[in-house]
Amino acid sequence: MSMCVKEEIQCPVCGTTGEFEMWTSLNTELNPEKKEELLSGALFQYICPNCGKSFNIDYPMLYHQMEDQIMIYYVVQEEDIQMVEEQFRGDFGGAETELTKVLKEDMDSYLYRIVGSQRELMEKIRIFDAGKDDRIVELVKRIISDAVADKNPDLRDANLYYLEEDGESLFVVVNSKGALGTVPIPKGMYEDMAEGVRDKLPDLRSRSEFRINRAWASKALGME
Repeated sequence: MSMCVKEEIQCPVCGTTGEFEMWTSLNTELNPEKKEELLSGALFQYICPNCGKSFNIDYPMLYHQMEDQIMIYYVVQEEDIQMVEEQFRGDFGGAETELTKVLKEDMDSYLYRIVGSQRELMEKIRIFDAGKDDRIVELVKRIISDAVADKNPDLRDANLYYLEEDGESLFVVVNSKGALGTVPIPKGMYEDMAEGVRDKLPDLRSRSEFRINRAWASKALGME
C-alpha cells in the first residue's frame, strides 16, 4: 500500500502557508509515476505557491518496490533504526504501524534495507534497478573513495553515490557544497570484487544485514 499525508508548510521566506504531500509509504506498483519523482528528489521538495522558493522537506519513508520484492526504509531519526530492524526480522511487539501491517504478510523472499539519507535511498533504488548487489558496490566505493581522497585531500569527507549514465557505471562525488563531479568505476572492478567475496557473503535477500553503507564496507574490508 501507499500512504500520502498532507501537511501544511509555512514558507520561511515569505510566510505563506501551503499544502505539501508526504509519501510516508510508497508502493511503486500502485503509484509507479511517483518513483521518478522520488529519484529526482521532487517528493522531498516543497515549492511555495506564493514566492516560488523551493525547500527540502525531510521525512521518513517506506519504499516498497513490490514488483521486485524490495523494501527500503528511510529512517530520519537514529533512534528508530533498532525498531525497524526488529520489525524487518519479524518481531512485531508493540503497537501496530504501517510497516508491521505490510510485513505481517508473506515476505520472506524480500530484500530489506535501511538507509539514513535521501541520497542513500535514491542510490539503493538505482543499484537494485541496475541488477547490482549493493554490498559489492559499497566495497568498490570504499576503495575508490580512498583513492579520491589521496589525490584530493579536501574530498576526504565527501560521499560517493552510485549512478549509471549512458551505459557507464560511476560514482557522483558529493560534499557539503553539493555534487562536485563524477568518478568512473574501472571496467571489471565490480565483477572482480564480486568474485573475490562470493563465498564470504550471505544471500543478498537474507535478513542478516539491513544497513549496507560505508561503515559496513570498512568493517568488511578490515579497515575498522
